[in-house]
Amino acid sequence: MSLIESAAARMVLDSRGNATVEVEVITENGYGMVAAPSGASTGEHEVQAFPEGGVDISSFILKSLFVTPSFKMPRYPLKNAKPSSAAYKGKRDIFWQEHESYISTETYELSVLEPGNVIEGPAVIEAADTNIVLPPGRIYMVNEYLSGIIE
Repeated sequence: MSLIESAAARMVLDSRGNATVEVEVITENGYGMVAAPSGASTGEHEVQAFPEGGVDISSFILKSLFVTPSFKMPRYPLKNAKPSSAAYKGKRDIFWQEHESYISTETYELSVLEPGNVIEGPAVIEAADTNIVLPPGRIYMVNEYLSGIIE
């Protein structure tokens, strides 16, 4: 998306001398100008000339096209399925509804997991801004894009 730096609308005269509107837009990536001619046809969608009292422009739509570089996600080589000892935080008792009891559950640090790591539930994967609760029978895998997938 390109940010609009300035926009100006002004009254101009078309080739017949009729008043119409012209809009000029300057963005961080370019410049554009468009005028709405008030032609001689009387079609239902024809632009109307300025009435005697003037016109207030409350909004307008700008359509533009510009080239942006495509984003390429970095891909990381897959490592061992077993998480490193640095990712393992230890065990703690967590209540699991499926078992209707507390179970000693392995916990991991999300920021230290690597592509290819696989964790079997029950487990908890902790991060600074969230926790991932992995129920019994589920697995959590880190793919080559560092995305976590629960199956």
